[in-house]
Amino acid sequence: CDAVEMTRAQIADPDLVAKLAADRAADVRPCIRCNQTCQVRDARSPVVTCVGEPTSGRETEDPHWYTPAARPRDVVVVGAGVAGLETARVAALRGHRVRVVDQSAEVGGVAALAGPGGPLVQWLAAQTAAAGATIELGVEFQQANPGEAVVQCTGAQPGTRSYLVEPDAVVLDVVEVHRGAALPEGSIALFDPIGGPIAVALAEQLGSRAILITQDQIAGNELSRSGDLAPANVRLQQQGVQIEKRSLLRVVRPGEIELEDRFSGERRTVACAALVDCGFRLPTPPLDGAEAQAGDCVAPRTILEAVLEARRAALAL
Repeated sequence: CDAVEMTRAQIADPDLVAKLAADRAADVRPCIRCNQTCQVRDARSPVVTCVGEPTSGRETEDPHWYTPAARPRDVVVVGAGVAGLETARVAALRGHRVRVVDQSAEVGGVAALAGPGGPLVQWLAAQTAAAGATIELGVEFQQANPGEAVVQCTGAQPGTRSYLVEPDAVVLDVVEVHRGAALPEGSIALFDPIGGPIAVALAEQLGSRAILITQDQIAGNELSRSGDLAPANVRLQQQGVQIEKRSLLRVVRPGEIELEDRFSGERRTVACAALVDCGFRLPTPPLDGAEAQAGDCVAPRTILEAVLEARRAALAL
């Protein structure tokens, strides 16, 4: 060929060509093809950037994240999700002595379990190790070593339920399901008050077993921002997913759920073996003595905020 056009790949890593020329292909930050911030989305003309490289599009505004630290410190990052790994990577590149601890057996947190973030998680883990930081998995953080700065990146926890759960009803958190929690046989209701990709993706996976509950007029309302709204609904129909529109979840009972039409107030029951809550999450409790926080433990949001806050935390050490 005479030319190769790579747009999103070079937004994800503006140094892609230089790294390839230097035979450093493994160092290229991957594009995860999420379309969340890299396309011109609406009439407001927001900055075209990347969830994994927020400095793309803000090159003249952001600081140089990798400036060597004037006083290298011992640092412990609690949590090996996207925020924790990025904090450790940048801090180590700045010259700090960094270790990451996480009670899970795998790195990446929720981003490694759901959504397209898996390749970015793998890159972050490899780059964090290459920068000189150590990652300790299966370790519950108790306290820092003497003189060690603590950065909290412990992620989120399930949010407050807005519906009643009767005794013996089966209710699971979507993260538990992605971590391997067994679903019973039969139809599975997916409660999706957000209208995002998580519930839609699980519904696709379950196919005709899935009952997707949405308060909106269409499933996956937030997918319009990434251009996947219509295609996602086509896929749901092809997979035979039952969609309960304009529905508010009120009660979960053994073998059934009770829904309320958000406009008429009419209530109805739908049979199902279990409910998977794909709703809003809350920050985990603050750690005593933490100098900084980053990611979902501040407020559950997206990979972009996790990466950006992680860099700010590393720069402030």
